[in-house]
Amino acid sequence: MPTTAPTTIFETVRDEVAGLAAELERKAEKGSPKREFVNGLLRDLYVVQEIAKAQPGKFDDPKLLEPFVEGFVAKLQAVSVFFADSGDRARAVAERVRAAVGERAALEAAREIARPLFDQGVYPTLHADARAEIEAARLKEAMLATGPIRATGAGAPGDVLAVARLASALALHHAHEVATGEPLQENVATKALKELEAWLEARGAVASRPEVGAKPDAKAHRAMGGKRAAVGAPKGTIAFVAGAGFAWDGKPFARATVVLSPGTQAHAGAGEESRFDDDSMSSSAIPNARPGMAGLGAEIGGG
Repeated sequence: MPTTAPTTIFETVRDEVAGLAAELERKAEKGSPKREFVNGLLRDLYVVQEIAKAQPGKFDDPKLLEPFVEGFVAKLQAVSVFFADSGDRARAVAERVRAAVGERAALEAAREIARPLFDQGVYPTLHADARAEIEAARLKEAMLATGPIRATGAGAPGDVLAVARLASALALHHAHEVATGEPLQENVATKALKELEAWLEARGAVASRPEVGAKPDAKAHRAMGGKRAAVGAPKGTIAFVAGAGFAWDGKPFARATVVLSPGTQAHAGAGEESRFDDDSMSSSAIPNARPGMAGLGAEIGGG
Protein backbone atom coordinates (compact mmCIF):
# COMPACT_ATOMS: atom_id res chain seq x y z
CA MET A 1 0.00 0.00 0.00
CA PRO A 2 1.67 3.25 -1.05
CA THR A 3 2.54 5.53 1.84
CA THR A 4 2.45 8.69 -0.25
CA ALA A 5 1.11 9.70 -3.62
CA PRO A 6 4.00 8.74 -5.94
CA THR A 7 5.05 11.39 -8.44
CA THR A 8 8.40 10.07 -9.71
CA ILE A 9 9.55 6.67 -10.88
CA PHE A 10 11.65 6.19 -7.75
CA GLU A 11 8.73 7.04 -5.48
CA THR A 12 6.59 4.48 -7.29
CA VAL A 13 9.31 1.84 -6.90
CA ARG A 14 9.95 2.82 -3.29
CA ASP A 15 6.30 2.64 -2.29
CA GLU A 16 5.73 -0.72 -3.95
CA VAL A 17 8.88 -2.39 -2.59
CA ALA A 18 8.69 -0.80 0.87
CA GLY A 19 5.03 -1.78 1.18
CA LEU A 20 5.84 -5.39 0.39
CA ALA A 21 8.89 -5.34 2.69
CA ALA A 22 6.73 -4.10 5.59
CA GLU A 23 4.36 -7.04 5.08
CA LEU A 24 7.20 -9.55 4.89
CA GLU A 25 8.98 -8.09 7.90
CA ARG A 26 6.05 -8.99 10.11
CA LYS A 27 6.51 -12.62 9.08
CA ALA A 28 10.27 -12.75 9.72
CA GLU A 29 11.98 -13.15 13.07
CA LYS A 30 14.97 -10.94 13.84
CA GLY A 31 18.26 -12.56 12.89
CA SER A 32 16.60 -15.12 10.62
CA PRO A 33 17.42 -15.59 6.93
CA LYS A 34 13.95 -14.27 6.14
CA ARG A 35 14.67 -11.02 7.98
CA GLU A 36 18.04 -10.67 6.24
CA PHE A 37 16.29 -11.05 2.90
CA VAL A 38 13.86 -8.25 3.78
CA ASN A 39 16.68 -6.05 5.05
CA GLY A 40 18.45 -6.56 1.73
CA LEU A 41 15.46 -5.14 -0.14
CA LEU A 42 15.39 -2.11 2.12
CA ARG A 43 19.16 -1.56 1.80
CA ASP A 44 18.84 -1.54 -1.99
CA LEU A 45 16.13 1.10 -1.76
CA TYR A 46 18.36 3.19 0.49
CA VAL A 47 21.27 3.00 -1.97
CA VAL A 48 19.14 4.19 -4.90
CA GLN A 49 17.68 6.99 -2.78
CA GLU A 50 21.13 8.26 -1.74
CA ILE A 51 22.37 8.21 -5.33
CA ALA A 52 19.36 10.19 -6.52
CA LYS A 53 19.48 12.67 -3.61
CA ALA A 54 22.60 14.28 -5.00
CA GLN A 55 20.75 14.99 -8.26
CA PRO A 56 16.98 15.23 -7.62
CA GLY A 57 16.20 14.92 -11.32
CA LYS A 58 17.56 11.39 -11.20
CA PHE A 59 14.50 10.30 -9.22
CA ASP A 60 12.72 10.37 -12.57
CA ASP A 61 15.48 9.11 -14.86
CA PRO A 62 14.53 5.72 -16.38
CA LYS A 63 18.12 5.15 -17.53
CA LEU A 64 19.48 5.49 -13.99
CA LEU A 65 16.74 3.48 -12.34
CA GLU A 66 16.31 0.66 -14.86
CA PRO A 67 19.27 -1.49 -13.69
CA PHE A 68 18.21 -1.05 -10.06
CA VAL A 69 14.65 -1.97 -10.95
CA GLU A 70 15.84 -5.15 -12.66
CA GLY A 71 17.72 -5.96 -9.46
CA PHE A 72 14.56 -5.46 -7.42
CA VAL A 73 12.59 -7.62 -9.84
CA ALA A 74 15.14 -10.42 -9.53
CA LYS A 75 14.92 -10.32 -5.74
CA LEU A 76 11.14 -10.15 -5.78
CA GLN A 77 11.06 -13.30 -7.85
CA ALA A 78 12.88 -15.00 -4.97
CA VAL A 79 10.31 -13.97 -2.36
CA SER A 80 8.45 -17.25 -2.68
CA VAL A 81 11.62 -19.12 -1.60
CA PHE A 82 11.44 -17.47 1.83
CA PHE A 83 7.73 -16.61 2.01
CA ALA A 84 5.71 -19.22 0.13
CA ASP A 85 2.39 -17.47 0.77
CA SER A 86 3.63 -14.12 -0.60
CA GLY A 87 4.88 -15.23 -4.00
CA ASP A 88 1.87 -13.98 -5.96
CA ARG A 89 1.92 -10.63 -4.18
CA ALA A 90 5.65 -10.23 -4.93
CA ARG A 91 5.15 -11.07 -8.60
CA ALA A 92 2.40 -8.43 -8.85
CA VAL A 93 4.70 -5.85 -7.26
CA ALA A 94 7.49 -6.81 -9.67
CA GLU A 95 5.19 -6.29 -12.65
CA ARG A 96 4.10 -2.86 -11.43
CA VAL A 97 7.66 -1.79 -10.68
CA ARG A 98 8.89 -2.84 -14.10
CA ALA A 99 5.88 -1.20 -15.76
CA ALA A 100 6.61 2.10 -14.00
CA VAL A 101 9.98 2.34 -15.72
CA GLY A 102 8.75 1.00 -19.06
CA GLU A 103 5.80 3.38 -19.23
CA ARG A 104 7.97 6.38 -18.40
CA ALA A 105 10.48 5.40 -21.06
CA ALA A 106 7.58 5.13 -23.51
CA LEU A 107 6.37 8.62 -22.55
CA GLU A 108 9.81 10.05 -23.19
CA ALA A 109 9.76 8.40 -26.63
CA ALA A 110 6.41 10.10 -27.37
CA ARG A 111 7.86 13.43 -26.26
CA GLU A 112 10.76 12.95 -28.66
CA ILE A 113 8.25 12.43 -31.48
CA ALA A 114 6.26 15.52 -30.48
CA ARG A 115 9.13 17.92 -29.82
CA PRO A 116 9.73 19.00 -33.47
CA LEU A 117 6.08 20.12 -33.73
CA PHE A 118 6.79 22.99 -31.37
CA ASP A 119 9.76 24.41 -33.27
CA GLN A 120 9.24 28.03 -34.29
CA GLY A 121 9.33 27.09 -37.96
CA VAL A 122 6.75 24.31 -37.63
CA TYR A 123 4.12 25.20 -35.05
CA PRO A 124 2.78 28.30 -36.88
CA THR A 125 2.22 26.16 -40.00
CA LEU A 126 -0.35 23.99 -38.21
CA HIS A 127 -3.96 24.83 -38.99
CA ALA A 128 -5.48 27.32 -36.54
CA ASP A 129 -8.05 24.73 -35.43
CA ALA A 130 -5.28 22.28 -34.56
CA ARG A 131 -3.34 24.93 -32.64
CA ALA A 132 -6.51 25.84 -30.74
CA GLU A 133 -6.92 22.22 -29.59
CA ILE A 134 -3.26 21.97 -28.60
CA GLU A 135 -3.41 25.19 -26.62
CA ALA A 136 -6.75 24.41 -24.96
CA ALA A 137 -5.31 21.15 -23.57
CA ARG A 138 -1.89 22.69 -22.83
CA LEU A 139 -0.22 19.94 -24.81
CA LYS A 140 2.95 21.90 -25.48
CA GLU A 141 3.57 22.11 -21.74
CA ALA A 142 2.84 18.41 -21.33
CA MET A 143 5.10 17.31 -24.18
CA LEU A 144 8.03 19.56 -23.32
CA ALA A 145 7.90 18.87 -19.58
CA THR A 146 9.57 16.11 -17.60
CA GLY A 147 7.92 13.68 -15.25
CA PRO A 148 4.64 11.81 -15.52
CA ILE A 149 1.33 12.97 -16.95
CA ARG A 150 -1.56 12.06 -14.71
CA ALA A 151 -5.27 11.80 -15.38
CA THR A 152 -8.06 12.15 -12.85
CA GLY A 153 -11.18 10.05 -13.18
CA ALA A 154 -10.40 9.08 -16.76
CA GLY A 155 -10.67 5.70 -18.42
CA ALA A 156 -7.08 5.60 -19.70
CA PRO A 157 -3.64 6.53 -18.34
CA GLY A 158 -2.65 10.19 -18.47
CA ASP A 159 0.11 9.68 -21.02
CA VAL A 160 -2.27 7.85 -23.36
CA LEU A 161 -4.85 10.62 -23.09
CA ALA A 162 -2.30 13.36 -23.70
CA VAL A 163 -0.76 11.65 -26.73
CA ALA A 164 -4.22 10.84 -28.12
CA ARG A 165 -5.24 14.48 -27.70
CA LEU A 166 -2.15 15.61 -29.61
CA ALA A 167 -2.80 13.04 -32.33
CA SER A 168 -6.37 14.32 -32.51
CA ALA A 169 -5.18 17.87 -33.12
CA LEU A 170 -2.76 16.69 -35.81
CA ALA A 171 -5.53 14.65 -37.43
CA LEU A 172 -7.63 17.81 -37.60
CA HIS A 173 -4.71 19.63 -39.24
CA HIS A 174 -4.34 16.79 -41.75
CA ALA A 175 -8.09 16.75 -42.44
CA HIS A 176 -7.91 20.41 -43.40
CA GLU A 177 -5.01 19.58 -45.74
CA VAL A 178 -6.99 16.76 -47.36
CA ALA A 179 -10.19 18.81 -47.59
CA THR A 180 -8.57 21.49 -49.76
CA GLY A 181 -8.06 19.02 -52.61
CA GLU A 182 -4.48 20.23 -53.07
CA PRO A 183 -1.65 17.71 -53.64
CA LEU A 184 -0.48 16.17 -50.37
CA GLN A 185 3.12 15.94 -49.18
CA GLU A 186 4.37 14.36 -46.00
CA ASN A 187 5.55 16.96 -43.52
CA VAL A 188 6.57 17.18 -39.87
CA ALA A 189 2.94 17.12 -38.72
CA THR A 190 1.81 14.11 -40.75
CA LYS A 191 4.99 12.21 -39.85
CA ALA A 192 4.38 12.91 -36.15
CA LEU A 193 0.72 11.87 -36.49
CA LYS A 194 1.69 8.47 -37.91
CA GLU A 195 4.31 7.92 -35.22
CA LEU A 196 2.04 9.00 -32.37
CA GLU A 197 -0.75 6.71 -33.57
CA ALA A 198 1.76 3.85 -33.73
CA TRP A 199 2.90 4.79 -30.21
CA LEU A 200 -0.68 4.65 -28.93
CA GLU A 201 -1.21 1.19 -30.38
CA ALA A 202 2.09 -0.04 -28.92
CA ARG A 203 1.07 1.42 -25.55
CA GLY A 204 -2.13 -0.64 -25.60
CA ALA A 205 -4.79 1.61 -27.13
CA VAL A 206 -6.87 -0.04 -29.85
CA ALA A 207 -7.19 1.95 -33.07
CA SER A 208 -10.29 2.08 -35.27
CA ARG A 209 -10.13 3.28 -38.87
CA PRO A 210 -13.39 3.31 -40.85
CA GLU A 211 -13.56 1.94 -44.37
CA VAL A 212 -13.56 4.25 -47.39
CA GLY A 213 -17.15 4.51 -48.62
CA ALA A 214 -18.66 3.98 -45.17
CA LYS A 215 -21.32 6.35 -43.93
CA PRO A 216 -20.11 8.76 -41.24
CA ASP A 217 -21.29 8.05 -37.72
CA ALA A 218 -21.36 11.04 -35.38
CA LYS A 219 -20.66 8.79 -32.39
CA ALA A 220 -17.56 7.24 -33.95
CA HIS A 221 -16.29 9.92 -36.34
CA ARG A 222 -15.86 13.64 -36.59
CA ALA A 223 -16.29 14.57 -40.22
CA MET A 224 -15.24 17.37 -42.54
CA GLY A 225 -16.45 17.96 -46.08
CA GLY A 226 -13.77 17.89 -48.75
CA LYS A 227 -13.03 18.67 -52.38
CA ARG A 228 -11.16 15.46 -53.14
CA ALA A 229 -13.02 12.43 -54.45
CA ALA A 230 -11.93 8.88 -53.69
CA VAL A 231 -12.56 5.61 -55.52
CA GLY A 232 -15.34 3.71 -53.79
CA ALA A 233 -16.63 6.74 -51.87
CA PRO A 234 -20.03 7.99 -53.10
CA LYS A 235 -21.10 11.51 -52.23
CA GLY A 236 -21.51 12.01 -48.50
CA THR A 237 -19.48 8.95 -47.47
CA ILE A 238 -16.01 8.71 -46.02
CA ALA A 239 -13.36 9.44 -48.64
CA PHE A 240 -10.28 9.73 -46.42
CA VAL A 241 -9.37 8.86 -42.84
CA ALA A 242 -7.21 11.67 -41.46
CA GLY A 243 -6.77 10.12 -38.02
CA ALA A 244 -7.73 6.95 -36.19
CA GLY A 245 -10.16 6.64 -33.32
CA PHE A 246 -8.98 4.91 -30.13
CA ALA A 247 -10.34 2.78 -27.31
CA TRP A 248 -8.84 1.72 -23.97
CA ASP A 249 -9.94 -1.48 -22.25
CA GLY A 250 -12.75 -1.79 -24.77
CA LYS A 251 -14.10 1.72 -24.16
CA PRO A 252 -13.80 4.26 -27.01
CA PHE A 253 -12.38 7.59 -25.91
CA ALA A 254 -11.42 9.26 -29.21
CA ARG A 255 -13.29 9.34 -32.50
CA ALA A 256 -11.69 8.94 -35.90
CA THR A 257 -11.29 12.13 -37.97
CA VAL A 258 -12.55 11.72 -41.52
CA VAL A 259 -13.00 13.73 -44.71
CA LEU A 260 -16.15 13.14 -46.74
CA SER A 261 -16.70 13.01 -50.49
CA PRO A 262 -17.39 16.36 -52.19
CA GLY A 263 -20.78 17.96 -51.83
CA THR A 264 -21.14 17.42 -48.08
CA GLN A 265 -21.25 19.91 -45.26
CA ALA A 266 -18.31 20.17 -42.87
CA HIS A 267 -18.89 19.02 -39.30
CA ALA A 268 -15.52 19.67 -37.70
CA GLY A 269 -13.40 22.70 -37.05
CA ALA A 270 -12.98 25.52 -34.62
CA GLY A 271 -15.92 25.59 -32.26
CA GLU A 272 -17.22 22.26 -33.51
CA GLU A 273 -17.28 18.94 -31.68
CA SER A 274 -14.02 17.51 -30.45
CA ARG A 275 -12.71 14.21 -31.73
CA PHE A 276 -13.01 12.96 -28.14
CA ASP A 277 -16.26 11.40 -26.98
CA ASP A 278 -16.26 13.55 -23.87
CA ASP A 279 -14.43 16.82 -24.32
CA SER A 280 -13.59 17.13 -20.64
CA MET A 281 -9.82 16.71 -20.64
CA SER A 282 -8.96 19.60 -18.38
CA SER A 283 -6.01 21.86 -19.10
CA SER A 284 -5.94 23.07 -15.51
CA ALA A 285 -3.60 20.46 -14.13
CA ILE A 286 -0.41 20.92 -16.13
CA PRO A 287 1.43 22.02 -13.13
CA ASN A 288 4.69 22.48 -11.49
CA ALA A 289 8.14 22.37 -12.99
CA ARG A 290 9.49 19.61 -10.72
CA PRO A 291 9.58 16.05 -12.04
CA GLY A 292 6.31 14.42 -11.15
CA MET A 293 4.00 17.05 -12.64
CA ALA A 294 0.41 16.39 -11.76
CA GLY A 295 -0.29 16.42 -15.50
CA LEU A 296 -3.40 16.67 -17.52
CA GLY A 297 -6.49 16.42 -15.40
CA ALA A 298 -8.79 14.45 -17.58
CA GLU A 299 -12.19 12.90 -17.55
CA ILE A 300 -12.77 11.47 -20.98
CA GLY A 301 -15.68 9.12 -20.86
CA GLY A 302 -17.72 7.20 -23.30
CA GLY A 303 -20.63 8.72 -25.00
